[in-house]
Amino acid sequence: MSENLTKKLPQSDRDMILKAIKDLETSLRGSIDNVVTWISSVDSRLVSLEQKVEQKLCDPRPIWNKVVEDMSQLQKGQDAIRSDLRTVNERLHRLELGRNP
Repeated sequence: MSENLTKKLPQSDRDMILKAIKDLETSLRGSIDNVVTWISSVDSRLVSLEQKVEQKLCDPRPIWNKVVEDMSQLQKGQDAIRSDLRTVNERLHRLELGRNP
């Protein structure tokens, strides 16, 4: 296995094989460089995305907006209860007045 089989080939064939191997090596090196560049690009975009997500998680505005909206709904509910209670009190007062002339 350690025997160099290309020595048995004519010189022109050896040169052609060596050139093909060098071309393949150059092509592979270029492809590997492209993959490394692409991975670096994806990595930098991922880091940027992680930073944006972290900023959004620390941003209290969405939570605050929800709290304000919920408080508004609670206020409307309390107003409706107050209105209903006033109506009940008015009716009760009228009933009491009707019994005690």
